[in-house]
Amino acid sequence: MALIDDIEFYGRAVDAEEMSIDAAVAALVETSGGRLTPVGAEQVIADWCHTRAKLERLRNDTVDMLRAARNGEPVPEHVKQHLREDAQQQLQFRPQTDQ
Repeated sequence: MALIDDIEFYGRAVDAEEMSIDAAVAALVETSGGRLTPVGAEQVIADWCHTRAKLERLRNDTVDMLRAARNGEPVPEHVKQHLREDAQQQLQFRPQTDQ
């Protein structure tokens, strides 16, 4: 089974309360073969219904960036916007620390 299929499987199981988030994270980390950390697994399970589309967008953005680099052009604006959006979303998963 492809990783995206595993992500969707465990995400659905958590949403249906067939599995706890902790059990799903542990199972996904194991089945990912080292491709996901517990934090990464928790993130993709929490947002499982959007993950396939995000990975497709990432693939398309990568192609666009490589094409631009090959042609000596700057990173396309839509790719920059996607990177900013992704960075903003990642901040939501950072642990809060007291300063």
